[in-house]
Amino acid sequence: MKLYILSNPLRDQNFEAAQKTAALCAGFGAEVILPPGVPHPEGIDGITSARTTVLSEIRPDAVVALGGDGTLLRISHEAATLGIPMIGVNFGTVGFLTELDRQGLDQLEKLVRGDYSIEERMMLHCTLYRDHEPIYSTYALNDCIIARGETLRTVSLKLFSDDKEIKSFSGDGLIVSTPTGSTAYSLSAGGPIVDPEASVFVVTPVCAHALYAKSFVLSSFRTIRVESEQTDGKAVRMSCDGVDSIPLYNGDYVVIERSSLTTKLIKLTNNDFFERLNTKLSER
Repeated sequence: MKLYILSNPLRDQNFEAAQKTAALCAGFGAEVILPPGVPHPEGIDGITSARTTVLSEIRPDAVVALGGDGTLLRISHEAATLGIPMIGVNFGTVGFLTELDRQGLDQLEKLVRGDYSIEERMMLHCTLYRDHEPIYSTYALNDCIIARGETLRTVSLKLFSDDKEIKSFSGDGLIVSTPTGSTAYSLSAGGPIVDPEASVFVVTPVCAHALYAKSFVLSSFRTIRVESEQTDGKAVRMSCDGVDSIPLYNGDYVVIERSSLTTKLIKLTNNDFFERLNTKLSER
């Protein structure tokens, strides 16, 4: 098995964890690839350096991401496009998406042996339209956020489902999340926790100026559209999984649909989602 070990340098000082993980996996019999610039552990065979960080050129069988949820999110779009499964090792604070912590690295032997299962997570396909033409499109594992940008004033938004208006409101913004993303920003904004294997959209207003502007849970077969009024490129911006921040101008709108892609997460343990949820929430 060919493993690509991706490490977050902010969490992994001097790439010590990446080297330890590489040595372990090579010892288990894996072919290990490290990103450019990450030093090799001394005296260990079976480890090479990639010439690039582009997954389509590396073509690993799986990605081992050392860091936290953000590390997984950053690689998830490219991995999903290629159908490459991922496993996260939590070096961060919460780690809802990660399978292991730094004390559980030895369990990667199961991955090398092929003793694992795959859990597929729903993703979003998000498109920004200008003059009714698509100008930006991306995927999201967690969420698409349409919120106020550089100004401090509230923004006015209209929410549609299959061209039927659901709600108009003003506030700080709107979060459209997957079930996976329901435990991220949406949860902090008062949204519900959703089983990650469900097939729904969670739509949560942020600091809405309306007493009854609560979350909506919609079928993933719907097409969601979000329109904003009086936008000038500074008042409202769109961000998907926190990767980009795209300005909206008058007449722009965002269309969000269920993507045909899924994120494939490797499962080595029998940890129940709700057991993990209770553990993680008690730590916050």
